[in-house]
Amino acid sequence: MNKIKKIVAMILSLTMVLGMSTAVMAAKEGNNIITTSATGKKDDTATISVGGLSTDAKDAGMEAYAYPIITAKYQGANQEGAFTGYDVVYKDVNPAITLPEVVEGEMGELTITEKQLTAIMDTINAANTPGQKMDIANGTATAEVAVGSYLVVIKNAETKVYSPVVVSAYYVNKEGKNAVSSDQITDIATAQSWIKVTDTPKVDKFIVENNEDKKGNTVKYGDTIDYKVEVGPIPYYGGTHPTLNLVDTMDAGLDRITALADITVSIGDKKLAYNTDYTITEEAGNPRKITINFVVDGYQAAHADDPNVLNNYTLNGYASNPNNKITVTYQAKVNGDATVNQTANKNDVVLNFTKDSKMTGREDHDEDIVYSYVFDIDGGIEGSVTDRVINKRGETVDETTGNTGGKGLDGAEFGLYTDAECKTLYNNTWTDKDGKEQKFDGIVTTANAGQMYITGLDEGTYYLQERKAPGSYSVNTNIYKIEIKATYVTSTDKKVAGQLASWTIKVNNMTVATEQGKTSTFTVNQGTIVNDTTTVNGTDIQNTKLASLPSTGGIGTTIFTIGGCAIMIIAAALFFASRRKYTK
Repeated sequence: MNKIKKIVAMILSLTMVLGMSTAVMAAKEGNNIITTSATGKKDDTATISVGGLSTDAKDAGMEAYAYPIITAKYQGANQEGAFTGYDVVYKDVNPAITLPEVVEGEMGELTITEKQLTAIMDTINAANTPGQKMDIANGTATAEVAVGSYLVVIKNAETKVYSPVVVSAYYVNKEGKNAVSSDQITDIATAQSWIKVTDTPKVDKFIVENNEDKKGNTVKYGDTIDYKVEVGPIPYYGGTHPTLNLVDTMDAGLDRITALADITVSIGDKKLAYNTDYTITEEAGNPRKITINFVVDGYQAAHADDPNVLNNYTLNGYASNPNNKITVTYQAKVNGDATVNQTANKNDVVLNFTKDSKMTGREDHDEDIVYSYVFDIDGGIEGSVTDRVINKRGETVDETTGNTGGKGLDGAEFGLYTDAECKTLYNNTWTDKDGKEQKFDGIVTTANAGQMYITGLDEGTYYLQERKAPGSYSVNTNIYKIEIKATYVTSTDKKVAGQLASWTIKVNNMTVATEQGKTSTFTVNQGTIVNDTTTVNGTDIQNTKLASLPSTGGIGTTIFTIGGCAIMIIAAALFFASRRKYTK
């Protein structure tokens, strides 16, 4: 059996390019068009076709091009001989495309990944490869081509964005199966493919944390947040009314720290030019709201010699590849106005675009939101849901009954530490709403009947230990481990994904083994605490009165103690007196 036994499987698998909406309809059995003039030589041709194109008059300028990606090989230096197999055109793209191995006389299926397809398109665009122009009539593009597989790309479509599609013409034998040698060839088989219309442009926003894209996260005051916005596919606009812009808005608890000119706007590896390929403007009096516009005044006039520039829209050159995406990145910092607990600090982006630039009134939009949360422990807010999670108690004794109780104890000083040995105090700096620097040095003093006010905390592990006790109370030397954890909503609705679903504050005494850790759980539904599932288990940190330290024995013991001390003093005096006498 020859090297290529299952070339049909190879070719058909090419037509199932997945990822970034690049897909085609598989040809149904019986739809094959057989060209009977096959000779097994390089002059053999067949007609390939792609259906499903727009017949709208607005798309009169639409064009289709076929780019060879698999070609037939023939014997001889000038390919004048008989058919010998197939070869890959774009061998050097990354990741590389290779023909599948032949195992037991049969060739495996060839697949092209999304990254490989993007690499092919980038190579074609970078080299400005013309491709073979196809004829378009009645919603179908056709072309007479040599034997092989072709990537068909639709350009300049006004009302739709089309995915690339792979179509093939391949040799078959008299039984309709792929021909594995030139002497078996009788025909060339092709099948009409149907192109897929890509959805209208969409916007996605992410928080980038540890090289991971997230929809929600937790932060502390002063933290820097990395934001990323993606828009794709990039539309083609040939009319006089193009619209494509991004409006990005942050809540009051977030300050953009990236200057407008330093916001990165790119497509693939190409960084676009500020004030040339796009403009960025701030809303008057509100630097937290910016607009990135890809319709730039004067752009067409500045490119008067370029026939592909049809208006002031700057991105038509990228619209031929639906895998292309606009990527925007910048940074913001969490300030002292950030909301705490279940109330999110949001960053919202709206994509405004037109479905048809040849007429007005066809504008549409898409939106996405990401969420950042800051936590507190009795965060100084009246009625905070975290009230009484940690309570400072001072011992009291009922003089009538002798029973011991406790009361909220103010003025106790605690340290919040980052290590279990309580050697390193937690500290943080941030700016308030007036732009002044604020600092928390890790020292907390209880107030309001023993409450402990710690706000602006990130998810994580902290350690709490008393440093000074007030008045006549002893210091509680126990170390308390505090763990704050959060969970987030996962949803196909991108406006909901990333919202806080719940968080817990666990306080566990690390020194007294008999004291159980206590966990307070807060369940959230779209920013609202769900009261019937929220539990607050307060941890009491007790102080004992110094005057109440335990003594043993009755009054007789005290008398004996005093007497013993007196005898020791007298003995010492007699000892020193006798020494003086002896010396004399």
